[in-house]
Amino acid sequence: MASVTLRTKLIQKKGFSLFLDIYNEGQRYKEYLKLYVSKDYAKPENKNILKQDKDSWELAKAIQAKRIIQVKESAAGFIPKSNKQDFIAYYNKQAKIKEHFSYPHALRHLLIFIKKEPLSFKQIDESFLKHFIGYLKSETDLSVTQLGCIY
Repeated sequence: MASVTLRTKLIQKKGFSLFLDIYNEGQRYKEYLKLYVSKDYAKPENKNILKQDKDSWELAKAIQAKRIIQVKESAAGFIPKSNKQDFIAYYNKQAKIKEHFSYPHALRHLLIFIKKEPLSFKQIDESFLKHFIGYLKSETDLSVTQLGCIY
């Protein structure tokens, strides 16, 4: 079951940093919010929020609520907007920024592999990458040393 818990972490006796402890689809990760309070309001005995901490605590609770909705939407099969984005368009944009000689070559092989079909971020998973690596090994003239960086 998925959960999003607002937690605190003591920062050298100066106060507490707020973060979200997110557990979803068997994965646990922390999202640090860069918000700080003077007391540990996650403890039941600290229910009365001090005036100077109220804005930070309320913002953290709002972010927590947003993440809970995102986790529930993901579990229900809704795809976040970022996962719907066109990977090829993103890749082209990055290639123009980075201006690295290998970008066009890699893109050419990727487009052949996907048969110039649209490719979203959501489609790029471990299985996709294994199949792409298999394609590169069997169908291209790339050497083992050139492929070494992707496995």
